[in-house]
Amino acid sequence: MIELRDVIIKYGNERKLGPLTASFRTNTIIIGHNGAGKTSIARAICGVVKYDGQIKISNAGKNPKNVDCASNLEELYAAASTPSEAVKLFSSYSSLNTGIFNKYMEMASLGDLTVHPFNSMSQGQKKFVFLSLSLSFESLNLIADEPFENLDPGMKSLALKMLGVGNSLTIIITHEMKLLKNFEGWDLFVLSEGTFYGPVSVKDFIRCKSVKGRHSESIMTVKRHGDYTSFVPCGHENEDLIGSIDDLF
Repeated sequence: MIELRDVIIKYGNERKLGPLTASFRTNTIIIGHNGAGKTSIARAICGVVKYDGQIKISNAGKNPKNVDCASNLEELYAAASTPSEAVKLFSSYSSLNTGIFNKYMEMASLGDLTVHPFNSMSQGQKKFVFLSLSLSFESLNLIADEPFENLDPGMKSLALKMLGVGNSLTIIITHEMKLLKNFEGWDLFVLSEGTFYGPVSVKDFIRCKSVKGRHSESIMTVKRHGDYTSFVPCGHENEDLIGSIDDLF
């Protein structure tokens, strides 16, 4: 479990986001409009940015070699210039499994890239490499920030199979609404203007229609710019709902 209590995220002395309170107890999807602060949440959980409040991670610190929360955030691997350097560095003092990483790279036909500098790769290649690194740690918790962004169809299909398999808790932050149907057994939160709404099941959410204002039958009502949007069951998968997240509000 990962729990946030009254978390305020700051860059320098400027308040960025919050206060935020949420408990992630099972595999979870986080969606939200552009600028909602989704990536800032991942950075705070992984200790990349400063925050006030409290973030609790189950089993944190129990095994010094285990990473409390693995992630594909690029800045976590800034000390290395190539994937092979990252593997060598992290496997020397943590639980990163070199064999697992190499397996993922071979599955994506990217094995030759391990000695190439990160800055020579395409955005999609880099995204897949960082996801593969994050999934190679023996960590109970994983937070994947936009793991499908810029991936070609083959790598995207592979990433979908990789996520949610080996970790006790996986949190995926994404704007790709069309992929939600691949995670029907997961929980879903919406992040809007510093507030988490949810959780509801992904299965229920993608079978809703969005309605302006409050609605008595909604499974979730989200506030943005002073207006409310309710998500009301419609009995079938709603193609309009799984379009652009920014069109929902």
